[in-house]
Amino acid sequence: MTLLFSLPQAVAAVEDGVTKMKLDEKRFRRLLNEDAMAIEKPAEGIRRFTADIVKLENIFIKRL
Repeated sequence: MTLLFSLPQAVAAVEDGVTKMKLDEKRFRRLLNEDAMAIEKPAEGIRRFTADIVKLENIFIKRL
């Protein structure tokens, strides 16, 4: 299935004042997966947060 528009096109449409797009779930997921800020960055943040929790736990263990 070919998308009718890409994420940059969708962003341009919003910037031009177009506020509604017809999306089915397949198109929505495809656009979402193409957006690094929607997929990769949150995952990266979760991994870093988890690593920081481990560091914090180790600090607490040393102080007890």
